[in-house]
Amino acid sequence: FYSPRTAQAFARLAAPWRAGLGACAAVAISANAAAPLAALGFGRILTADSSDAGAMLRAIAAARPPSATPSGAPPSGAPPSGAPPSGATI
Repeated sequence: FYSPRTAQAFARLAAPWRAGLGACAAVAISANAAAPLAALGFGRILTADSSDAGAMLRAIAAARPPSATPSGAPPSGAPPSGAPPSGATI
């Protein structure tokens, strides 16, 4: 979540599915952006170390379960390193 406003909108819309969020992690760019998510029952809420894209990517990586991607392998469906995405025109 990149802003408090986005998190507030998600919290309002996701309230009916609160019970299913316990198995999920949320990632927010700041404590202010994370605040509206607290009452939703996420299993974990991670906050980026700083307000930039690199910190968000690191927080997202930290939120993934260790078994999500085998060590050194690209995520399922991802092109090999250096390969263009499927359907890309070069």
